[in-house]
Amino acid sequence: MKTKFVTFLLCCSCIYTSGQQYDKLDNNTIITLSKVGLPPATIISKIKTSEASFDVTVDALIDLRLKGVHGDVINEMMTRNDQVKYSSR
Repeated sequence: MKTKFVTFLLCCSCIYTSGQQYDKLDNNTIITLSKVGLPPATIISKIKTSEASFDVTVDALIDLRLKGVHGDVINEMMTRNDQVKYSSR
């Protein structure tokens, strides 16, 4: 009986975790969030709690700024990109 219960719990946890979706942020997502008027603090919080892959080349940074992304958000994108880059070494 105990084995069946443990198996049941394991199956339930697998179903639950496979159903969860994680946001993957990129430059276009950040531009969209900025254009709809979300405050920089909200976007920064989302960056900190989501999977992310940002293009932070000079041309991309210029494009982000021209498309209305706040400087604090851009700084967080650069910080996050560095954290991901250095943690994978």
